[in-house]
Amino acid sequence: MLAGFLTIRWQDRIPAGLAYPLLYKFRTAKPLCHFNQGSIMKIHSLVTSLLLLSATSFAGTITNGDFATGNLNGWTATPNVSIRPNGSGGYLADLWSGLGKETYTTLTQQIYLNAGDTLNGWAKWLGHDYLPYNDDAFVSLGTTRLMSANIAQYGNYGSSPVLSFSFTAATSDWYVLAAGVRDIGDHLLPSELKVGGFVITSHSAPEPATLALLGLGLGLATLCLRRRDNEQG
Repeated sequence: MLAGFLTIRWQDRIPAGLAYPLLYKFRTAKPLCHFNQGSIMKIHSLVTSLLLLSATSFAGTITNGDFATGNLNGWTATPNVSIRPNGSGGYLADLWSGLGKETYTTLTQQIYLNAGDTLNGWAKWLGHDYLPYNDDAFVSLGTTRLMSANIAQYGNYGSSPVLSFSFTAATSDWYVLAAGVRDIGDHLLPSELKVGGFVITSHSAPEPATLALLGLGLGLATLCLRRRDNEQG
């Protein structure tokens, strides 16, 4: 495509059989750029826009992170997990313990984060038990705990406020996003964990190769514009 914008000045020593497949005759001395100034300005604007766009990389991948489909599409769940309205026109995931002593009810999804991407979300703990039955819950990403709660922390039959959390990836990789709640000591009084609002935002820098290529295009457009101005002057 680049050859479509350029007229290449070939040396006489290049065989014509090699030169003619190109778009322009090699013996013709023509300006490097032969399109009009309006076209150059359009190219200049386009390349500049691409440079700005590349500065905001595409965010990583999560499916149905806010449960907007009203179901568990994209997620893997054990029994005792359901999707409910969140009271604000959206949905949340509601996890209840009760699968057995020390057995977590879980909700998981493997997600991809680019380096610099941030995962955001929220959770709310509702303890429906009392000590010494120290039911607990968590939200994690890989080996990182984003949220944890238990009966001892919030009291007998206590609950937490809505707890917001975030995680910024240091490297581009796949991560397992997980939430869970379990009974401790017995499973007569199940406790509860609500989660939602999982979303990925990108703050990652553009790839150096991408910047180099786009910078080359911008430099070429600028060169063409200057050369045309010199010829007209």
